[in-house]
Amino acid sequence: MPSDAAAHELIGREHPAALLRAEITRLIDSHGGLVLVTGEAGIGKTTLVTSTVGEARRRGALVVAGACWDAGGAPGYWPWVQVIRALRRTAEPEEWAAEEAAGGSLTTLLGEARATPEPSDAFRVFDAVTSTLVTIAQRRPVVVVIDDLHAADPASLRLLEFAARQTWFERLLLIGTYRDAEVEPVEHPLRDLLSPLVAKATTITLTGLDRAGVAALMARTAGHDPPPDLVDEVHVRTGGNPFFVEQTSRLWRSGGSAGAVAPGVRDALLRRLSLLPRQVAELLPAAAVLGREFHRQVLAAAIGAPVAHVDRLLELAVVAKLIVTKGGGVFAFAHDLVRETLYDSLDDPRDRHAAVVTAVRGSPALAGRLPPSDLAGGPGRPYAQAGRRGGARPQDRHGPHPRHAPQARPRPPGAGRPPARLRLDRLHLPLPAPGEDHLAPVSTGVHGVDIRHEPFIGSEAFTLLARAPTRSILRGWRAASSNAR
Repeated sequence: MPSDAAAHELIGREHPAALLRAEITRLIDSHGGLVLVTGEAGIGKTTLVTSTVGEARRRGALVVAGACWDAGGAPGYWPWVQVIRALRRTAEPEEWAAEEAAGGSLTTLLGEARATPEPSDAFRVFDAVTSTLVTIAQRRPVVVVIDDLHAADPASLRLLEFAARQTWFERLLLIGTYRDAEVEPVEHPLRDLLSPLVAKATTITLTGLDRAGVAALMARTAGHDPPPDLVDEVHVRTGGNPFFVEQTSRLWRSGGSAGAVAPGVRDALLRRLSLLPRQVAELLPAAAVLGREFHRQVLAAAIGAPVAHVDRLLELAVVAKLIVTKGGGVFAFAHDLVRETLYDSLDDPRDRHAAVVTAVRGSPALAGRLPPSDLAGGPGRPYAQAGRRGGARPQDRHGPHPRHAPQARPRPPGAGRPPARLRLDRLHLPLPAPGEDHLAPVSTGVHGVDIRHEPFIGSEAFTLLARAPTRSILRGWRAASSNAR
């Protein structure tokens, strides 16, 4: 959490910060309430709350906080244990006098009594905690922050609901943060417990920073203004997620490529992906092969599944906020880093590419459902390699550098089928930099497609097929086929 408000001035959060400050003003002048701050991991929930409650502290409020623990082993009521401990440390002796009247429930909660709270004791614990908060709130405003409610134990959420209902007209402001995408799936065990809280709370949902916010955050992280084209690329790839922007900026500042996926970013995304149902987790890498945007029918054909089944799985991915709907059966990944992480998780993407080629060959109508490809070199275009094991070069993953622009090479005499071969300049594929090793040709016969013997594909195109997005291959293939005729 930021400790210096001046050094960590909020960027691009003027509106949500104003909403939270309004709640604090109402707390100081009248009464509190319940505020929930939601958004994906790394979006800046804790930063927003920490910065804003600092103002409440400066205006005389007592601020205490607790955080949920998702790694296992935490006792019940763990965030509230932290809150009560903080109250005891910071409250005046006369403010803490309510603890004696609580009948020992607080000492039991704190683990200072031999007994531990039993489920049948829940109401007594709820009442003891709430009474203590109300007693202190009658002397001065109190702000209670509980972070990461998506990892809370059920009893802690029930206590939060109880306190919110019983203290609505007290000078007590309860603030919780959680990752909404993780608890919105129907099967999540905390979903039903969070629903009544959401119904009663003022909810502030954080989304990605706009381009100006990304530029400002990159400049603050790197220490100098980034080039405009780099800002464009980082904005598209990260979706404006502040954590992703900071990690990418640090990588760039240290001399690395902003086109690479920073380790911290990859870990955060892999954790999100690990929470998906198995069938959804298996579907999305296949979608990643199609590009940032893809059509549901093309995806269904590529994996050999009914469209209705794919639709159900895609709906779950939308709820998890990993993809978004674009209309007309088209979906898109929330940002390029999601797609790149999924693509890199494939052991051998060439099988997936070949499956798409097979699907489109078997149903020409699917070719028209391939979304327009981003031009090579466009901001954020993910040119992931399918045949390289050691990670993609920036120009391969995000479009070729101008000096590596695709172009047809002279054909050795007598090689291939010159009149019908596929020209590389129609494929929009990145070529290796001078002096770099070429990729070995991909295996043949995958999914029944021997691309070495397909019409209009020559040996250089065959060498590069392993690193190209499927839809670029197919588009170039169709263009070459048409010209050859």
